Parts: sequence; structure tokens; C-alpha cells
Amino acid sequence: MFTYKKIIHVSQFFWGTYNDKTISRFDPLFRFLRDDDSILKNLRWTSVGRDGTRQEHRGAYMICDGGYNEWACLMPPYKHQLPGTALEKWSKNVESVRKDVECVFGILKTRFLFLKHPIRLHDPVQIQRAFATCCVLHNILLEYGM
Repeated sequence: MFTYKKIIHVSQFFWGTYNDKTISRFDPLFRFLRDDDSILKNLRWTSVGRDGTRQEHRGAYMICDGGYNEWACLMPPYKHQLPGTALEKWSKNVESVRKDVECVFGILKTRFLFLKHPIRLHDPVQIQRAFATCCVLHNILLEYGM
């Protein structure tokens, strides 16, 4: 099962002129992550250091690029780090995970060719529903090993 390529959230549509900061202000998932009463604030997870030590953490985070707001729930890579430092290695790992997300968009375009070409739908709600449907079908195909 390829659950690491599973899509867990699809944002509502936003007109093309909005930037990442504006979208994140209005997206329900971002609001849920920032909410102090969110159940995600108490989510516990463990990281393993290079030396094998385990460290427990609390909360949920989203990996993003540098175009988003500087909120505690967002984790962009650090810019302009010295080669060989721990911060540079961490930033490379974050960028690697972001590349995996971009890879999923490529898989979607391969599976559903209408996403690859100019879309014939003109209503934003229909476009959003078509994309969300593709995401659901993608997850179903993953469950069946396809």
C-alpha cells in the first residue's frame, strides 16, 4: 500500500490572483491548525535524532515554502544556511518532502489526463469538484495497490 502518496486535504478553490499568504488565512485547515482549542495541539509524535535518541513532540505542522505566513504551525525550510550545518540538512529534508508532494501532482496528471491539459470546465465549483473527485479516486487506487 502506498499510503505515503495519499492525499489528506484538498483546499477550496481560490481565484488565481490570490497568493499563498492570502489562501492560508482563509483555508479551514490552516484555521484548524492555528486554533488553540484544536485537538491537533495535543497530537503527540516522536522524532529520532541522528544519534538514535528519541524526542517526543506535541502539535501538528504543515510543511510549506517561504511564501506563507510565519505561523508556528508552518514549517518552511531555512534560507541561506551554511553548507554542512544541521539547519542546512534539515532544510534539505523539508525540501525533499515538498518534492514528494509535487510528485503526487504529477501522478494525478498522469492518471487523470484532463488535469494535464487546459480544462474545459469554466465554473470554479465544478473545477474544484472535479479535482477533489480525482483525489478521492487516487486514494482508492492506492488502497488497491494501483
